[in-house]
Amino acid sequence: MTINGKEVGKGSTGDILGHPFEALAWLANSLATRGKNLKTGEIVMLGSVVETQWVLPGDEVSIE
Repeated sequence: MTINGKEVGKGSTGDILGHPFEALAWLANSLATRGKNLKTGEIVMLGSVVETQWVLPGDEVSIE
């Protein structure tokens, strides 16, 4: 991830417990141990592979 040509973050989806589905499986299993589950239509945000960056009007952001 770059902002105005400067690299400000770098990561891979593999950084989320090896694969994003692993994080989702962990969440589902963790809820199950508490007698709860994910419900149809719920949205799950699995996180970000880079630290949050704040941009200003006019900044140019690039993500590869």
